[in-house]
Amino acid sequence: MEFVQQSSHNYVAYYDNLKYIPPWLSDESCRAATGIGQTKRKLFTDEDDIVFEYKRCLGFNGINLPLTEGDALDRSIMIELDRIADEYKKLEEEIISQFMELRPRLLGYIFNILVRALQIKPTLNLNRLPRMADFSLWCEAISRAMGNQDMKFLEAYYQNIGRQNMEAIENHPLGQAIVKLFDSIEGEELEGSPKHVLETLETVAIDNKIDINHRLWPKAANSLPKRLKQVSSNLLEGFGILVTVTRTNKDGNGKVNMSSIKIRKKPPEPPEPPKDQNHEGNLHQNIGGSKTIGDSILPTNAEPPIITTENYAQNPDIGGIGGFSDKKQAEEGSVSDISSEIMIKHVDIFWQTFDDLEELDSGIVEHKQLQDMLISTGKFFAGDAHYSIEQMVKSGQIVEVDFHRYKRKEGGSAKK
Repeated sequence: MEFVQQSSHNYVAYYDNLKYIPPWLSDESCRAATGIGQTKRKLFTDEDDIVFEYKRCLGFNGINLPLTEGDALDRSIMIELDRIADEYKKLEEEIISQFMELRPRLLGYIFNILVRALQIKPTLNLNRLPRMADFSLWCEAISRAMGNQDMKFLEAYYQNIGRQNMEAIENHPLGQAIVKLFDSIEGEELEGSPKHVLETLETVAIDNKIDINHRLWPKAANSLPKRLKQVSSNLLEGFGILVTVTRTNKDGNGKVNMSSIKIRKKPPEPPEPPKDQNHEGNLHQNIGGSKTIGDSILPTNAEPPIITTENYAQNPDIGGIGGFSDKKQAEEGSVSDISSEIMIKHVDIFWQTFDDLEELDSGIVEHKQLQDMLISTGKFFAGDAHYSIEQMVKSGQIVEVDFHRYKRKEGGSAKK
């Protein structure tokens, strides 16, 4: 009850320098983030209750990521901080003094942003939302109120979700074994009874020195489906691996309650023709420097950019990006934590697609059209396609002549 009381009394509660979070605290954090009610007996001598109702912001800090449960990560934003260099360190007295000087202006700034966000939020019409839907909608409205481009927050948030999927799998031995299996499996599919699947995964785990004595590793075949549920969404969103568990009441031999497990790679689906999103009904009048919302509605036919190339660092066979014209440039690296092999894997397909669209529209290529065409090749997920375009712009190989409209840089890579 101490955690419940702390959460009830503090709108923002931070827990510093943690090395480990027990499962119960992870579960309680999930409840606190989305809202919960708890009761406690007021006195032992009567039946009166004290009711705690709260929805709170929580912060957990540690050298390594203390939250590892998938459902807790889904409700989190991960922020990785660098060590402060000596020349930038300040005394606490100086920091407090500067903050007190800024505080009145910061408060006014917050109120101004809040007013604009309240005006923008009702105009948003987002067809695809992540798990924390209300949070995402408010943050996108606030982002636009601060003058950022449309979808800037959601793009960053989806990339953060991709990192969360990586963290969830890296901290779950069963998830690690499945990813390792699909790094080497030829048929790209594993199917059979829970006993067969567990034996196969145990062999992979032992070969790759994954701890099968970990508390999250299933101790028996009948507990495998339950453990798979813990990582199924992370495997699908982060690695494109689909887990399906089916149960039949009776088989040909008279046995009942037979389970079957199928694990396979899920290829990206080509997009359907774009549909009208009622552009005129979703305009607002440039509040806080924001652009028209109708130009940036997430299409119903495309997957949200939840799977970025960072997710595939351990599995270069799924998707990839083409942001660099040659291997040397990729190895010099302007995108951290992405292998040069992934960077150059599909660059030829990118340029071929760009060239085809260039010829259709006098050298100008629309972002949405280019992204859809890249997905339709079967080599890019939605997140990969979007990220590839961004990297081409950042590396200077294509130029943004207008909002989300591009052309090839003068003297750029030769056409294929």
